[in-house]
Amino acid sequence: MPLVLVLLGVLWQVPAVVDGSKTVSQPGRPRVRVETALGAFVLELDADHAPKTVENFLKYVDGGYYTGGRFHRATRPDNYVAAPPDRPPMQIIQGGINPDRAGEAKAAIPPVPLERTTVTGLKHVAGVVSMARGAEADSGTSDFFILLDD
Repeated sequence: MPLVLVLLGVLWQVPAVVDGSKTVSQPGRPRVRVETALGAFVLELDADHAPKTVENFLKYVDGGYYTGGRFHRATRPDNYVAAPPDRPPMQIIQGGINPDRAGEAKAAIPPVPLERTTVTGLKHVAGVVSMARGAEADSGTSDFFILLDD
């Protein structure tokens, strides 16, 4: 986690490669290495609690869609605008696929329903990776974010 905290201020539009080198630390916990111009880190996914989300993310990894992708959004207390005004501010960094392959990915991989934390038992706490969605509910595709605080 320290790497992510250090990188918060400088990840904006940093090219990233989710290289697809997956290993399994334990059953239901695939790991994916993310390489950026500023260093690499590993994401561990929880397929036991969020199987559809993990399956969806790994489709993009396996298809090479994150190669040439980038981290394109960072929110902090000084720049966060809550969608509903009662939503608590989140400090995150958000990444996505290579923009040049967005049309191809959209045609190949349909959006998936979100596996909500109220169902999975997972919590949005520092270090957690979560699927981003569009304006509509259940519109998760390729973007993901890493929470920097609870």
